[in-house]
Amino acid sequence: MPAAAHLVAINFAALMFMIPVGLASAVSIRVGNAIGRGDPGGARYAGLIGVLIILAIQTVSASLMMLFPEHIVRLYTDDALIAPLAVSLLFYAAIFQYPDGLQMVASGALRGFKDTRRPVLYMVVAFWIVGLTLGYHLTFAREMGPAGMWVGMIAGLSVASVLLLRRFNRTSKAFLQH
Repeated sequence: MPAAAHLVAINFAALMFMIPVGLASAVSIRVGNAIGRGDPGGARYAGLIGVLIILAIQTVSASLMMLFPEHIVRLYTDDALIAPLAVSLLFYAAIFQYPDGLQMVASGALRGFKDTRRPVLYMVVAFWIVGLTLGYHLTFAREMGPAGMWVGMIAGLSVASVLLLRRFNRTSKAFLQH
């Protein structure tokens, strides 16, 4: 039952994640084009606009999950045992919409700057060390069940978004000074 509820929530979150994936690709291209034409200010601007756009998009996505979780779950199942847990997991999915979108767009902007090595290290630390370790601890040692893994995922995504946004800020400012 927990696996089925998780599948419902993560499937809808993944569906919503396709928008940040597409936007990250667009931001990567826009940043890369600006760098290619010798416009570091335009590259920084493209990245910052991407961040603003993703904040607006993720607000809509998170709002859907917060305001209409029962309706979303009903699209997947009407099982009385699965639905309540799936609804509760959509709350966690709503929370991670912001850091998930931000880390994706920041990563795309950094790809446009041809900055990929450090972001990969940030992802390893954020997801494998912070997210997975915390999720495992909360799920099993603290006996939070499926919610523990989702809290770990939120923590990992939050760490990734902070590190990648900070890296984007530093990288884009460094390009301005060249």
